[in-house]
Amino acid sequence: MRPEDPYTKDRFDEEAPSLCTCWRIIRQDDAEIGLTDHDRDISFTGTLFRSAGGAMGSSLEATASLSPDNADIIGVLDPDLLGADALEAGFFDEADIQVWRVDWADPDARLLLRTGRLGEVERTGEGFRAEFRSLKAQLGQVAGRIYGRTCDAALGDTRCGVDLQDTSYHMDGVISGGDSRRLEVTVGTKRTAGFYTGGAVIIDDGPLAGVIRAIREHGDAGEDESILLWEALPQELSPGTSVRLIAGCDKQFGTCASKFSNQLNFRGFPHIPGNDVLMATARPGDGS
Repeated sequence: MRPEDPYTKDRFDEEAPSLCTCWRIIRQDDAEIGLTDHDRDISFTGTLFRSAGGAMGSSLEATASLSPDNADIIGVLDPDLLGADALEAGFFDEADIQVWRVDWADPDARLLLRTGRLGEVERTGEGFRAEFRSLKAQLGQVAGRIYGRTCDAALGDTRCGVDLQDTSYHMDGVISGGDSRRLEVTVGTKRTAGFYTGGAVIIDDGPLAGVIRAIREHGDAGEDESILLWEALPQELSPGTSVRLIAGCDKQFGTCASKFSNQLNFRGFPHIPGNDVLMATARPGDGS
């Protein structure tokens, strides 16, 4: 990709251009992180691109086909940039990313190479590896609906219509015990075991504030709620940490009606015939 404005083009065409790569990462919580492979910090458009992370990127080959343009970014974990806790908490999952080519001697001469999202982000010892996926990667995602007996809406979205802010469907509480995967939560009003299965727990304060984890199983822990997570937290929660428990939905029509009184918005086909109908044969004498 070539710069279009004359000034940037002239800077890039110099015999010894002072060029570097910068990455702007916008996390799901809208926090911005700037990284650069230059040996000094660079600032433009209100973002400081830090050299402390020691970021390096693999080559990014642009193609005219519909196949996605992917590349890797590697760097050193830094709590002020891309820290281990934030990484393991999932803050960088599906984060938006911009890749810039910049004249470090004059950042006004710059070129936006690519925009996309972070794919797989993993910890490698004291460093990290993040996969850049171009916007073309979204063309490979399956779109549309399929016929099925279960609901294909997400609980609480616009198609579902259930208001998860209603206290009937969430409960605030505090951590009373457990570990990084099984939580014991003290709440004001207990629910029948299974009420939160398939739901979520949101951490409201402490070092993991804002982290959301899916609930695998909701059980009884005496006077407290027992919550088993699908994915362990990066660290145990201290007793007294505030959390919110969100009700779960198993996507069945009966649950939609009895638990949420929302059967009119059910986004499945509960009466659709199953594969057994295709295998059925006529039986003499019964009119079939």
